[in-house]
Amino acid sequence: MIVLEEYRDEGISAYNGTKRPDFEAMIRHAKEDKEIKHILVHDSSRFSRHKYRSSSIKGELQQHGVTVILVNSPYDPTTIEGVWRDSIDEAMA
Repeated sequence: MIVLEEYRDEGISAYNGTKRPDFEAMIRHAKEDKEIKHILVHDSSRFSRHKYRSSSIKGELQQHGVTVILVNSPYDPTTIEGVWRDSIDEAMA
């Protein structure tokens, strides 16, 4: 994989619903650029701390051919096991 860009919202919580400009830019970029196939994130809590919001965003990304890969918990989110593990990670976040 080639890392195209890093996005950071320093000091902004993924929990309290505050706007996350870099996160939102990352999602837009991933949806618009057909060459992007994956988003790498440290762990589920860094993506979002809201299970349903996280699932919704990941679903939108999948419709654009983009999968979210958790570096600390790598699994294939397109398999039954991956969906199960992703749900657990989201709930724990």
